[in-house]
Amino acid sequence: MLRLLFALMFLAGSPALAQSVTYDFDPDSSKIWIDGTSNNTPHWTVYATAFEGTITLGAAAENGHAAVEAVTLTVPTRMIKSRKSGIMDRVMYDALDVKAHPTVTFELTSVSDLEATSATSATFVAHGSLTLAGQTNPVSIPVEATLRDDGMAVFKGSHTITLKDYGLDPPTAMFGSLRTGKDVTVTAAFHAGPLQ
Repeated sequence: MLRLLFALMFLAGSPALAQSVTYDFDPDSSKIWIDGTSNNTPHWTVYATAFEGTITLGAAAENGHAAVEAVTLTVPTRMIKSRKSGIMDRVMYDALDVKAHPTVTFELTSVSDLEATSATSATFVAHGSLTLAGQTNPVSIPVEATLRDDGMAVFKGSHTITLKDYGLDPPTAMFGSLRTGKDVTVTAAFHAGPLQ
């Protein structure tokens, strides 16, 4: 079924399906990570160690843009971890005000610029609403979609966030001697499909 859905998504003018199908993101193989910089290191990374999300695939319109109908994602802010430093985690949680804002969420509003790049891959732009620290902004995320031989689909995209756009000051530590950069890049690789 998923292979047929992808065929419909990638080939314009294909016959429509009778109904939509919703899949959970596979928690074992899906990943989200956040890259940033600071004044004493060129690069740091933190990881979303738990999250929930779904993607709904439906009938393709003549232009192919209707196949990805919905995407939802929820990340508990306390499950974003550096895996290296408890101090960094505490600084991050303070900056995100995790008590007041326990989740980060994304919800798809539309898809554009769908282009088939092969029989089993395509690119498109996912437009949606990102809510971080209680503030919601529109985002547009370029996505690469690939259908694997085992029937699972992989959706990968990255988006750079300017923290002040969400009312956040870049985190600091050690009495201000450690300062992070104003931008962070969020990358996600979601695997969806019929789980065994």
